[in-house]
Amino acid sequence: MIFGKYVNKFYLKYWYHFVFGIIFLVVIDLAALYVPDYLGNVVSIFSNPDRANDLATFWTGDMSDVNSYAHFIMSLVVIGAVIFTGRIGWRLAINNLGVRVETDLRSMLFEHAEKLSVTYYNNQKTGALMSYFNNDLEAIKNSFTEGVIFLIDGVVLGSLAIIKLFQLNWKLALVAVVPLLLVGMAGGIIGKAISKKYDKQLSAFEKMSDFSQENFSGIAVVKAFVREGHQMLEFAKHNKRSEDTNIAYIKLGIMLETIIDMLIYVVLIIIFLGGGYLAIYDPVFDVGNLTEFIGYFDLLIWPMIALAYLINIISEARAALKKISVFLDAPIDLKDVEVANDKEPAPITGDICFNGLNFLYPDGKNRVLSNINLHIHAGENIGIVGRTGSGKSTLVKVLLKIYNIDRGMILFDGKDINDIPAKVLRDNIGYVAQNAFLFSDLVSKNISFGKPNITPEEITQAASFACIDGSIRQFKDGYRTLVGEKGTTLSGGQRQRIAMARAVVKDPTILILDDSVSAVDSETEIKILENIRRLRKNKSTFIVSSRISSIQSLDHIIVMDKGQIIGYGTHAELMKTCELYKFIVKAQELEEEEK
Repeated sequence: MIFGKYVNKFYLKYWYHFVFGIIFLVVIDLAALYVPDYLGNVVSIFSNPDRANDLATFWTGDMSDVNSYAHFIMSLVVIGAVIFTGRIGWRLAINNLGVRVETDLRSMLFEHAEKLSVTYYNNQKTGALMSYFNNDLEAIKNSFTEGVIFLIDGVVLGSLAIIKLFQLNWKLALVAVVPLLLVGMAGGIIGKAISKKYDKQLSAFEKMSDFSQENFSGIAVVKAFVREGHQMLEFAKHNKRSEDTNIAYIKLGIMLETIIDMLIYVVLIIIFLGGGYLAIYDPVFDVGNLTEFIGYFDLLIWPMIALAYLINIISEARAALKKISVFLDAPIDLKDVEVANDKEPAPITGDICFNGLNFLYPDGKNRVLSNINLHIHAGENIGIVGRTGSGKSTLVKVLLKIYNIDRGMILFDGKDINDIPAKVLRDNIGYVAQNAFLFSDLVSKNISFGKPNITPEEITQAASFACIDGSIRQFKDGYRTLVGEKGTTLSGGQRQRIAMARAVVKDPTILILDDSVSAVDSETEIKILENIRRLRKNKSTFIVSSRISSIQSLDHIIVMDKGQIIGYGTHAELMKTCELYKFIVKAQELEEEEK
């Protein structure tokens, strides 16, 4: 059992699982205490001459006679039935508890993960994040299952067994109990070391997972550069570190178990020697009492081992909870407003004003956008062009409200972006990123991702808009074709167009294509642009492109350089007024001529 602000509530939420689980465990422990008592009594009947009368009636007495064979057998059957039923009961209660806690924590983690900003993920490794949902949750679940079992058995069964030992012979009991103090001391010292080793083991495993994940994602690059051998050597290093830290962690656990085992065997030898002496020379302590004493000590062995296991489990769970708490404590740094439930949000028309916009990334030092002043009217098709790193993609990303923007710098329909709920804003925007990401799911599911409850006709219409319908129908399973992870089974152009279909299927007021036709041929590009003009009348579209052919026919073109707008107008106007735009046009014309 562990305590912390993210797990304490589960003790109240699932109190009935705790209560019933603990009741079943205590009942089992109480039932187990009767076994040594009955065994000791039987041995005493056969070995103690003073109990000749009991021996005479042992085989013939009925169940009402506590010293009869029938009573002994029936008692063992009842005890067995109680223990059997109790074990089923605590397994159902405690294991259910662990699964529910794990499920709730996983939901908490995922819910918080969805709220965290893009900036947070830019500084995190996938393997480390996934370990929260796997290894760490498993360690915490174990503290609520095995941890509860070991704690109750260690405390209840251990305490009751010790009481019974002292009732039989306090001197011999002292010899049996003293090792418990040594176990506690060893456990406390080794437990701290185990916790540190477990942290190192988790860290090594996360790094190995990160390396593996990146290698699998970039397998095409690895093979293209013939780096399989190098990657195998690098993985071997990570694997060896993980092995070494894991072995170091296991060694400490084995050390603790060995100490306990050694103490148990030493005490057993002392009990046999001391108990044998008492059975011979002490008139009130016979062989039956020795058998009963050994039986209670045998019951005490499991609590001692359970406490050792408990130290390991709690050490692992505390380390895991510490990591998970750091993740759950990560601030949701995006400032947002709640969606009003009592009224429909005002529709966004696509009228956008940039008023002296300055922007730098949260983890950056230099401005990416500087003094952007621009008014985009609703229904306009806008092209954005410029050198690499000029701020083109950043200019459209800030419209998605994934970064905090100073008040007054961006207005939608005259309303500050900070006063518009992110959900409302993003529902009105269709965004296609530079690197089109697809989920490992059906083609139809990828297209309908932003609008799940749509008809097959709407899906095909969106695919036709993006000029991908024909290609999809040529797949073996058509729209039910399973896309590989991140769309690796598709060509670059196919990925871009499926991502475009996903953006347009919800018919957004504002469509943003961030260099999203770079991998398609000129003929397909012309068809897509024609569809934008024909099917998106009175709706705004932003096309970020390095190819002039993609944007020259649009209503207006923004030319960017070093985070600033250095030109704005139609293609014809910019050819007269913007030197950088003319340079880009001429350079691309020369490239076409050389081809």
